[in-house]
Amino acid sequence: MPVVALVSIAIAGCGGDSKDDGAADAAKAKAAAAAAFKTAATAATAETTKIGDDLGTAIQGAGKETDAALAATFTNLASRARGVVANLNALETPQDSRAEVTALVGALTTGAQDLDAIATGARAHDASSARSATQTLVRDSPAIKAAKDALEAKLGTGTGTTSTDSTAD
Repeated sequence: MPVVALVSIAIAGCGGDSKDDGAADAAKAKAAAAAAFKTAATAATAETTKIGDDLGTAIQGAGKETDAALAATFTNLASRARGVVANLNALETPQDSRAEVTALVGALTTGAQDLDAIATGARAHDASSARSATQTLVRDSPAIKAAKDALEAKLGTGTGTTSTDSTAD
């Protein structure tokens, strides 16, 4: 048998069943997408925790800061919260995690609005407005924590605690 025919037979035999290859490729792609989602969602919950920690620090030190510094701090926190929302919205979220992601997106969006309202009050030197916005944030914070904790539970990550617990007192 000519060498070309032997090589052709050998190559044809190495390819395997194209149906099996397609199924394996689809399974690999699905696993890669799930891993990418878990990595990105875990980063989002970690940043949410960090925002909560930084918020607690900002609230505790608020009396020592100028209105301009407070406005900058709360504007930054709001921007970071909106960044987490954007990152979550950009994910290819698996069906079984959509409710948790949607809840966290909604809660963080509300929290970012509250943070913006605090910054606006500080920028306007309006202590009453800033105080009212802070009280609203305190009321809205448990929803952020609950949504974050639910997503972490779905992902199998996290400790389920943040410093935002202290802001709800």
